[in-house]
Amino acid sequence: MQYCCKTLSDISGRNLSIVTSGQRIYRYFSINRMFMPANHLSSGLLLRCLRVVAMLTTVLVFCGQSAAQCLFNGPSQYHSARSMVDEDTVFTIQVVFHNLYRDESQQITSAQVDQQIHQLNLDFNRLNADSIMTPEDFVSVAASCNISFCLAVTAPDGTVTSGLTARSTDVPQIGFTGKYYQSREGGQDIWAPSHYLNVWVCEILEDGGVAGFAESPYEIDQEKDGVVIDYRYFTNLDSTNSILGRTLTHEVGHWLGLAHLWGSEDGCDTDDGLHDTPQQETRYRGCPVFPQMSCESTDMYMNFMDLVDDHCMNLFTRDQRELMRSNIMTYRSGLPGNQPCDQTVPIREHELVREIVVYPNPASHTLNVQMQGHNPGLELFDHTGRFIQAVDPNGSTQIGHLPIGVYFLRSSKGAVKKLIIAY
Repeated sequence: MQYCCKTLSDISGRNLSIVTSGQRIYRYFSINRMFMPANHLSSGLLLRCLRVVAMLTTVLVFCGQSAAQCLFNGPSQYHSARSMVDEDTVFTIQVVFHNLYRDESQQITSAQVDQQIHQLNLDFNRLNADSIMTPEDFVSVAASCNISFCLAVTAPDGTVTSGLTARSTDVPQIGFTGKYYQSREGGQDIWAPSHYLNVWVCEILEDGGVAGFAESPYEIDQEKDGVVIDYRYFTNLDSTNSILGRTLTHEVGHWLGLAHLWGSEDGCDTDDGLHDTPQQETRYRGCPVFPQMSCESTDMYMNFMDLVDDHCMNLFTRDQRELMRSNIMTYRSGLPGNQPCDQTVPIREHELVREIVVYPNPASHTLNVQMQGHNPGLELFDHTGRFIQAVDPNGSTQIGHLPIGVYFLRSSKGAVKKLIIAY
């Protein structure tokens, strides 16, 4: 029998069992469910796993429900957090990337970082071009999460930053050793996790067998609260490459509390605890042909929380959105709106928004605006709050030169209107 020590981001089963087999203990990585022998685990990691098990047991006792119901549906703070903020409020999270490399092949470029941020914003706001590939069965539950990401422009010490740190290291497989978040060990110390999403890009395993993993919001370790991505699975700018950067989309989902669709174990007895993701027997890989069936339902293998190829995943659901947003409010409340990236405009559409009538929205090449009363100015900002251009307050403005994404119109009176550009 096996003793499976899982990161909490992956625990969603209805039953929790602790089973041992001699001296072999395994750690469970979220990206591909790889089981690692105990001799690869540091004592710190092992102790943390045991603390997770103890905490989950406590949660189960307190909640009086299944693990899935308790962690993903049941706790009162989930429902109270949902009521605290409406779905039109856009959360903006600033990101810092820490590149740890042993040679030139493991280095990432600023262009890759920009593209990776862009991909996150597409995926979390359902602006990805392949959203049209979502099967009709699931279109009604597909959702924009209204979560945006921008590169950090200010470091914790107040200095200007590009949002990318880079450091040479002589530690092989540093992402697996646990040294990646320790500068004294050849890694990079975390930036204040209450203000930044930290992403370490490095070698996890020499053979590339693990693409990434994430810390859970339910038990935050301040020293390493973030995401680790193997450099081979970071966004690749080569148009012939199939790596689109969705390993990070998947792992940020874990970082915000989402589980895999099939839950903690194969079979139809566990799932992710969410109502609008069908129960699913196991993971999918490659690019399956729709439909695929298990557990007496059609599987949503194209969800970002499955393990298909990057070009075959294309949606989050409404319940996944609600869970991530409530976890931001409950466990990561310091992130959105704290130390804003650049000159961020207000991102909540308040009551003055009725002054601005925009059509069409989403827009493509031309933006039409009608405003009530006298308004000498209307400005367009991108999702990070950066000024883009002035907009005709009572006429048409050409926007065909702008990339797809989330934007905001702000009037001279402070009214803010969200705009989506999609082609």
